[in-house]
Order: sequence, then structure tokens, then C-alpha cells
Amino acid sequence: SMTSAYNKVNRLRQQGLTWDQLGREISSAMGIAGAKVARNTLRSIQSAPHYRPGKALVIAIDQVNEHHNPNPFPKGVNGLLQVCRNLMLAKNKQPRELILLKEHVIELLDSASLDVLVQCRLHWILGNIYQYEMRLSRLSNAKLNKTHAYQQQAVQHFKRAYNLLGSDFLIERYKLIHNQFVCFVNAIEEMDRNNNAVLIDQLTSLDYLDCAFEVIKQEPFQWEAARNALLYSSITHNREAIARCFELMIGANALFSDLAYKPFRYDSILDDPSLKWALQNVLTPNYVETVLNKIDRAGTKI
Repeated sequence: SMTSAYNKVNRLRQQGLTWDQLGREISSAMGIAGAKVARNTLRSIQSAPHYRPGKALVIAIDQVNEHHNPNPFPKGVNGLLQVCRNLMLAKNKQPRELILLKEHVIELLDSASLDVLVQCRLHWILGNIYQYEMRLSRLSNAKLNKTHAYQQQAVQHFKRAYNLLGSDFLIERYKLIHNQFVCFVNAIEEMDRNNNAVLIDQLTSLDYLDCAFEVIKQEPFQWEAARNALLYSSITHNREAIARCFELMIGANALFSDLAYKPFRYDSILDDPSLKWALQNVLTPNYVETVLNKIDRAGTKI
């Protein structure tokens, strides 16, 4: 996710925090008086997407990032989003509380003239709930039109949330476009994603690549945005974009020059069935070698 410890440490470093400051602030967030998180640990988080930091450290990095980059949405409605996420992780796949939460959010949106950011977050929550119901519906092999109806609802709410945000909210806008992308892709079995005309149509209606490239320009370490864009480009059979995304991934982190490299919580590029088209048509061993030679010759540090 774009909210990984890797992204947060990179973002804080990009904003000018020294390793010492960062170590001190994280230690203080962990309540370790007088001690400091080892610089090596922080460096591992910053430079290795496969590195898996401990839970207490992740929570502390969260707090420090929140202090320097406060969430733009009001606290109360963010709390609702958290409640929604926790309910989706519940053992009981369709908790009654989730249905109640959905009704509450729909009532809120109908009832009052709300602050734009509150409206945006409420539509975002509804999008998440419909997307969740879409996934349950697909996994339970429900009728296709039922899955499709949930998908339409989810996409509609993510679109509404997106339209409420000004252009300043680049990362939030990207997340909302990405959520729509996920809605379209997840309604289809993994094996059928590489040659699906309807899916290609749905995806090309999204302003996905421009938004992803904009995010990476602002934060060049965002390998996940580059990898998501690679996935988008593979499913939509966009050769030029596949090449660009691959180079952006290597630009974000040199470890991605190896197609078998596996970051935390992700398949390697080689093992991802949804990237089949990219692998067969663009990311061939010859091509990868050419890219690496080009980077070598340019003398860029990779």
C-alpha cells in the first residue's frame, strides 16, 4: 500500500529530516526514553522493499509521519473509515455492523450540507464497502449481475470522492483512481485479465497513468505506484507505458532490476499472472539487459 513504512521513511527523508532527527522522533513515539532506533534499521526500511519492520516500529513511524504530514481529512470521518476497515477484517465475513455503518453513511450524505472533505471521505467509505461486497459476491460465485451491480456502485462512489478533491490532493486522487482500477480488475478471475476487451475499455476510461506518473515525479521512491502502473499497462497492452514503468521502478529502487525480486506483500514481476502480457511482449530477458546497460552507460547510480 502507499502507506507503507518504506514510503513514510522515504518521504520524511525527502522532506529534510536527518537520520538522527528521525531516529529520535521515532524512539520518542515508541516511548523509549533516551534510546534511539538504530540508523541501520531505518536505512533497511528506506532502501529495501522486502524488509519487514516490527509492528511497534511501524506504529511509531506512522505517528511521526502523521505529525509531519497530517491527514487532510477531519478526524471523525477518518475514524469511521478505520472502523470500516476493521469490520472488513472481521472473522465473520458479513458483519451486521458493516451494514449498519453503510446505512449510517448513506443517511449522513443525504441529510446535511457537509464539508467537502467530509463528503469525500464518506463516498470513499461507501466505495470501500461496495468493493468489499463485490469481492464477497464474486468469491461466493453469486450471479454475475449482482457482482457487477456492486462494482458499479463502488466505482461511482470512488468517482464522486475523486471529483470532490482539488488538484492539490495528488496522492489522495491517485488512491481513488487506483481504487476504481482495483474494482474493475478484481471482478475478473486472475487468469482472464490479460485479454479482456471489456476490462481494457473500462480501464482506458481512467486517467490512471498520468496520475501515477505525477505521483512518482513528486516522490520518485514510490515503486508501488510504478508497479501498479505497470500492471495497468500490461492489462491494457500499452507497450510504451510498460517500458516506462519498468524504468521508473528501477529508478525508485535498483533491486527491481531483477524481475524475480520479491518485495514484502507482493509477487515478484516474474510470478504475477496479471503481468503475463508485459512479460511476453515487452519485459523479455533481452530487453531487460538492454535497459540495464543503458542505465549503466548513463552512469546513473542504480
